[in-house]
Amino acid sequence: MEASQEPPVGNRQQAALNTAKSSAPFEEADKPFVDLGTMVHRALETRDGPSAMRAANRVRECQFLELHQRSAQRAMLATSDLALRQLHAGKFTESMVKANQCPALGGDLMGLQRRLLAIATQKGEIGAAAALLAIEGSGSPAMFGQIAMDARAGDVESLVQLISRSTQATGQARELHQALTQALLAARQDPELATLAKAYLDVATGWAAARQSSDADSASDLARSIAARPPEAVAREAELVLGNIRRRHAGR
Repeated sequence: MEASQEPPVGNRQQAALNTAKSSAPFEEADKPFVDLGTMVHRALETRDGPSAMRAANRVRECQFLELHQRSAQRAMLATSDLALRQLHAGKFTESMVKANQCPALGGDLMGLQRRLLAIATQKGEIGAAAALLAIEGSGSPAMFGQIAMDARAGDVESLVQLISRSTQATGQARELHQALTQALLAARQDPELATLAKAYLDVATGWAAARQSSDADSASDLARSIAARPPEAVAREAELVLGNIRRRHAGR
């Protein structure tokens, strides 16, 4: 790609999300390593939701392995804790192994992700619809409905995809946008979630500003949700969402 070209929406959004993910202190060790080609083939053949979601995440890693490697190196050098250094060193080594398998998938990694995420979304996997929207750039009312459900369940990527758009664009209630935004703001005060929440809030704010040419109220809607003193019902919803975020990220 030439330097003067703007990257596709999917690449730009996924890069931002991967940067936000890398802001977390560390994540729990991955499940036992499975050959990527085998994983993708099985997921497409069986059309199993969890398998398709795992395969889609692995394919996405192929696009951003260099980012993961730099993140693991920085984390390894930034700590004097031997156990953490070993953890990050292991992640770096694993990313190198994964990188060797990516070329076998061919050049259309985005197209492969679409196929896998379409299966995962159809099967109701949490986070699949938001990941598919990050590639497509626009979604149907049904897709936004699924993303809203996933955001309530504590999936932060789904939450960001909603609050960075106007309520008119998503078709979701203003109260839900406010509750999700307040949950992310509250997560910044949680020692276990603060770094991650700040990174994702930065992503949401940046996306909202960038979308104003096509979604005029995206930034103003988010600003109102941030500044608002939420009514009791919205505050209760925000607390429920925050609890779900904590549960999804427990132990990471």
